[in-house]
This record gives sequence, C-alpha cells and structure tokens, in this order.
Amino acid sequence: MTYQANCNIQFSEILDRLNIVVPPRGRQRTTEHCEKWTLHKALSILHSHNMISFPISIKKSEKPDYWIEMSGKTYGVELTEIIHPDYARVQTLPEAQNDKSVLDPSLFKWGTETRSTEELRQIAAQDELTGEPWIGDNVEREFVQSIVDTVVAKRKKLTAHYKRAEVDVLLIYHNQSTPALDFTQGLEYTKQKLVSCWGQGFNVVAVIKYEQLFVFTESSATIF
Repeated sequence: MTYQANCNIQFSEILDRLNIVVPPRGRQRTTEHCEKWTLHKALSILHSHNMISFPISIKKSEKPDYWIEMSGKTYGVELTEIIHPDYARVQTLPEAQNDKSVLDPSLFKWGTETRSTEELRQIAAQDELTGEPWIGDNVEREFVQSIVDTVVAKRKKLTAHYKRAEVDVLLIYHNQSTPALDFTQGLEYTKQKLVSCWGQGFNVVAVIKYEQLFVFTESSATIF
C-alpha cells in the first residue's frame, strides 16, 4: 500500500485514511491497527507545524515498517509501542473485564519483573490501588529509561536486518501508564540519556506521549 500527495489537500486525504479506530486489547486488535494509528498521530502533529513538504510518498513495508520519500529524501520509519508486557497482558484477562476491577499502573512500573498468569489474575481481580506511588522525578526517569531501553533494543535490529534510509526514524507510541509527566524535564532527561545512542543507529527518535510529539536527534530535542 502506497499513499502519495503533492499538496496539503491530498495529504489531508491520506490522514483521513490513516485515522482509524483501534479495537481494545484482546478484541481483534492487530499490529496494523496500531501502526496506522501511531503514524497518523505523528504525521498529523508534524503537518500542523508545517513540517511536511511535497511531494511525499508513504509506503507500507517491512523492516522498517514504513518507507517515506519526501522532497527527494528517504525516511525509513520503524514503529513500536512502549508498555510493560504484563500491563498489556493483564488488560486482556477475564478478571479485568469486571466493572469493579482496578488495574493499578504502579504495579507495572518499567523494569518490574514479569509475573505469572496467576499473579496477574489476582491483580486484575483487585478493586483498589495497592502499589507504591511515584516519588520526586521518578515519573520522568522511568519515561527516559523506557525510551533508552527501547532505542537500544531496536538499534540492534536496525543495524543487523533493516533496509537503511537516508534518515532512519524510530517512532514510539509511549503507552506506559504513569502520573502526569513534566514535559520539559522529560525532554531534557531523555536528550541527556540518548547521547550514547547516536552513531550507527537511528537518526531520529520520535515519541508520542499524550498529545505531544517529542523529537530527538543528535543535535536537537523538540516538543511539538
């Protein structure tokens, strides 16, 4: 599948086609649903800030997930989601479908060890919050660590198996549930921690969090 646009009107039509409803976890949600939603969100934000130029061609591919040509330059865009695997799993359990179920995000902080299915069932059956709260700047530091861990893991795949573009982009949907994030602090912390990740890896790391798009390069860090 290839989308092409030579002007803002045609590009708006592409955004409309990518703007899909993603089913809940465990209810026929597919990777394609998530990829389209994530790409739509990022492109919509960039378009609203006049960051899209024409002509543009967007092609679905594999390794990377999308191949984009814009104004004569190629962009290989790999998409991924940040969420603790157990938090994704627990949402699909029968116990979590009970109206009284309270899924406590603080029990699934980034780096928490994997639990058994039985342990997850017990958590899903709870009807109140029981985990430890976030203290100080722990929300921002967890945000940063989750991004760095993801970049490092994806960089290994990029250098070993992926078709390389002039600009290699890792686009992340940050779906790890936490209290409110201090955007400015999160931006600065992430910029500092990514210093060691540049070189032969991705040229751009973009992160969707809430309605914000964080964009990191070796020389810049911006929130759109």
